[in-house]
Amino acid sequence: MQQKTEKILDNLDSIRRFCYQSVMDIIHEYIYREKRYEVHFSVAVIYTEEPLTVQTENLKKLLRKTDKLICVKENIVCVVFDAAQHSSYVKAAENLYKTLKELEYHQNYYIATALSDDFDENYLDMINTLFERLKYSVEHKLYSSVNYEDYII
Repeated sequence: MQQKTEKILDNLDSIRRFCYQSVMDIIHEYIYREKRYEVHFSVAVIYTEEPLTVQTENLKKLLRKTDKLICVKENIVCVVFDAAQHSSYVKAAENLYKTLKELEYHQNYYIATALSDDFDENYLDMINTLFERLKYSVEHKLYSSVNYEDYII
């Protein structure tokens, strides 16, 4: 079991390196809006051990028109939530988890989220922190919960 977790963590590290630029390209318009109008956004990353069987078109229907879905791999997706606030960004990720669980109840979902306002316009740090939170969730088997804080042990 420990060996499987180590393999997953290695896989997440390689995915992180692969998707930095993809995520940065997608959030470019949100970065502009944050700098210009102070409209913050959040990014949630969802990881499953098995490939998702939920169609991306069905996932897109669950989101607002201003939100974006990024399919990184068959078992990892990112969602950008527009106009997020401290009081709502975790709830948005929890609602997404709840809907995914209803669509595919047998799957274990690891979800982490981060709010742009917490990173003082350092968006690479935001993406890095997002994946560190996801990694922590996998290491500690925190599926069925949304990791939105850093833990110090």
